[in-house]
Amino acid sequence: MNFQFSSKEYSGFRLRVLYKSVVLIFLLIDGVASVAAESVPAIDPVSVVGKIRLGDYRDDFTDSATKTYTHEFDIPQPVDIINQELIDSQLALDLGQVYRNSASVNVVDPLGHTNIRGFRLNENSGGILKNGLREVSQGFSFQPLANIEKIEVLKGSSSALYGRGEPGGIINLITKKPKKENFVRTTLIGGANDFGQFNIDANQALTEDLLFRLNLQVNDQNSFRDGVELERQFISPIVSYQIGKSQKLTAEFELNRFTQTRDQGVAMINGNIEALPKSRYLGGDTKVDTQIYTFQLTHEWFVNDNWALNTKFRLGHDDTDDELFNPVAESQQQLLNNPMLWADSEARVYRTLSSADDVKDELNLDINIVGELNWRGVEHGLLFGLNINRRQVDRKSLLHYNATLHGTLAGIDPALAFYGAVSFVDPFDPKNSELIYLPVGLGAVSSLEYLFTDSVTLENTKTEIVSSGLYFQDQIRLNDQWLVLLGARYDYNVHKLDQASLNVPFFLGGVIASNPHINAKQSDGKFVPKAGLVYQPMDTISLYASYARQYDLALVAADVRPIESNAQEYGGKWEIIDGLAASVAYFNIRKTNIVDPSNLLQPDVVDEVESKGYEFSVLGRMSPHWVISTNYSEYDAEITVDADNIANEGNRARGTPTRSGSVWMKYEVEKYGKMGLSLALGINHVGARPGDNSNSFDLPSYTLLDATVAYQASENFSARLRVENLTNERWFSGAFHSQSIFPGYGSRAVLAVDYQL
Repeated sequence: MNFQFSSKEYSGFRLRVLYKSVVLIFLLIDGVASVAAESVPAIDPVSVVGKIRLGDYRDDFTDSATKTYTHEFDIPQPVDIINQELIDSQLALDLGQVYRNSASVNVVDPLGHTNIRGFRLNENSGGILKNGLREVSQGFSFQPLANIEKIEVLKGSSSALYGRGEPGGIINLITKKPKKENFVRTTLIGGANDFGQFNIDANQALTEDLLFRLNLQVNDQNSFRDGVELERQFISPIVSYQIGKSQKLTAEFELNRFTQTRDQGVAMINGNIEALPKSRYLGGDTKVDTQIYTFQLTHEWFVNDNWALNTKFRLGHDDTDDELFNPVAESQQQLLNNPMLWADSEARVYRTLSSADDVKDELNLDINIVGELNWRGVEHGLLFGLNINRRQVDRKSLLHYNATLHGTLAGIDPALAFYGAVSFVDPFDPKNSELIYLPVGLGAVSSLEYLFTDSVTLENTKTEIVSSGLYFQDQIRLNDQWLVLLGARYDYNVHKLDQASLNVPFFLGGVIASNPHINAKQSDGKFVPKAGLVYQPMDTISLYASYARQYDLALVAADVRPIESNAQEYGGKWEIIDGLAASVAYFNIRKTNIVDPSNLLQPDVVDEVESKGYEFSVLGRMSPHWVISTNYSEYDAEITVDADNIANEGNRARGTPTRSGSVWMKYEVEKYGKMGLSLALGINHVGARPGDNSNSFDLPSYTLLDATVAYQASENFSARLRVENLTNERWFSGAFHSQSIFPGYGSRAVLAVDYQL
């Protein structure tokens, strides 16, 4: 089969397979294949990593949007495809840097939780995918780039194909696959703050049909934040086996182990967000230790010239031990720092000490059949699929305190018991931050130092979410100008919650009591449609409109709430010149029942948020010497209904900038930059963002300037130098609340040396 497409051919009908399989299902398929082998025409092997390119930084085909290999001009929604060339050119070291290439995407905290169009990709909805299946861990700090081939950011609702998720979009990480060439590529990276990283990407063709690839990454680094460190070991072996001429089996394994300091940022002091230096660390010696294992199996079967069966299976396991000093909210800070008790007006930051053991298990199964059909002169690209996802989270957390002190203070005045469960730190001179000190107004006991000697169960929770869906999609090419996309899914979700948790207000008031045991179960099914229309008046222009719905369930304590959203989108895509494309989109999204976990002791549920605005991007090669990646977005994510906090209605949602954008321009001294020197300049602007849903304070806007110099000496050797934040601007990446604000790095340099054996 010869897959050569143009945007006028219905590329969405072509069979592009990137899917995984369960061993038992594969055996069943293999048995059927052996019976039908004589009737199946011979099909040449198809490379699963092949791509049709329009220019540098460009991949013009994607499979995230439709689960078929479709030209982006035939898709009625934006898809930002960030390929490995762009990632390497920017010397990006984490997903947060990569996301700057995608409009309306911003990171909200150091763990990498991310907003798209104002909606956060959270742990349960699973907005970060790997090869089209949910990742067990959702923060970017958990996701190394060592084995990532490209990243596809699909904007808008995706529930009709993927089930649970966020209406702002999904992020699909596409992993590197084995190739038929033999190579060993090594990269050594060093930089400021004792940053060190070593990568190996090795590929070996064991036989003509059996291929092997290994990616390895080791990190050891400090931070611009005092006392903050990170260590990582990552390894990912991949094996693919070509079964005859029409089937292929790929097995992938990942082990990701890392330890990092649990950093809750700085605090706003007396209304001043910049009162403390960006290096000031207010936590104790607390760490998060994580081990993540994933296994993925892919089976691809070209049944005949027109139909293919794709099966993918993925298991994920995340075991995280976490300990942190968590700053209490500002209202509680004011109560604790009572000038009458302390006999002064000094600033103090109070923190609770908690620890947790989180075990997450994720199982994904996706089976679909894709093919093309011509009926009465109209071409149809058909997709039928079954998807099952099971996510289980076991969380056991403790709140540490001093029981003797807690009881003694409760006997004096229940309101004083809180002092037996918090430590404070002087934000201007942090010392002995892991000890408990009392106000001088409490007399003799105030002169003593107290330790966190005891603990009480804060939470003992087991959550299980099982989602099953049957989905259908039809990509219809009416003629050379008009395409219609229709899709639907029946999604059935079962949420189970088994929980015993501490009654925090009672405890802080001197009474140790647990909530009644909650054992809740809720199940519900919904029909979720999507529809899109594409008009292509000429080869280089594509206009579209789309509508889609999203569905999920929120389980907050014993309260089960349906999460529903409606999304409308209008836009256009333009091939300016060969290799340089632009896109623009207007969107309007309305979502109900958003869980905001910014307060770790008591999550908040917002009844409705509406996000509407526009975005545009330009990507590709402008000339033989210049390449560009640029984007801009302007939107308003507004809290329209919040019954629990009526005063928040009309406010902007936490962490969402009204305006943001970036420009990355590279100049290559040699034409098309295959060899020689290249220079690049990056500008990243993020507007002011509310620090909380009450909009009590804003994180100021910022603009970062980066520069990169790269030299390709030969096919086997290159060096890259990146200098970040050239102006040493003071900036903040996000916040949980006014006492937990995350400062960004200052000026720093990173040097990478690449060598291929």
